[in-house]
Amino acid sequence: MERIGIRNIVLVGPMVRTDIFTPSAEKTSAAQELRRNRNLEDRFVILAPSRLARDKGTMELLKATKILVDCGYDNIVVVLIGAAMKNFIGEVRDYISQSGLEERVIILPQMSQQELAIWYEAADVTVLPSYTEG
Repeated sequence: MERIGIRNIVLVGPMVRTDIFTPSAEKTSAAQELRRNRNLEDRFVILAPSRLARDKGTMELLKATKILVDCGYDNIVVVLIGAAMKNFIGEVRDYISQSGLEERVIILPQMSQQELAIWYEAADVTVLPSYTEG
């Protein structure tokens, strides 16, 4: 890189722990048990593993969920996993309540990567809304 005049570059290694997030029979079994224990076996699980904050698009995801439910997609459930911003979580909970989404949204705190890997396996789809990335 220096040959072409580029300096001060830092190479960053893989950002995903493949030893944790690679699918396995053990994770599949744990995911099936998790869905059973949470009564999610017949639900379409949308996983949103992210900090619960305005800039992460949390409200937009909830509004999209409301639209889907209103259009007849009544078997969906959104699982929000991550640290919640104190000045924002009340607004999220109020919207969930006012929109009748209490049975369709699960809010979980930040968790270990091992636990999160099982949620990824259990989910039907993962979404990462954001105003600040990508």
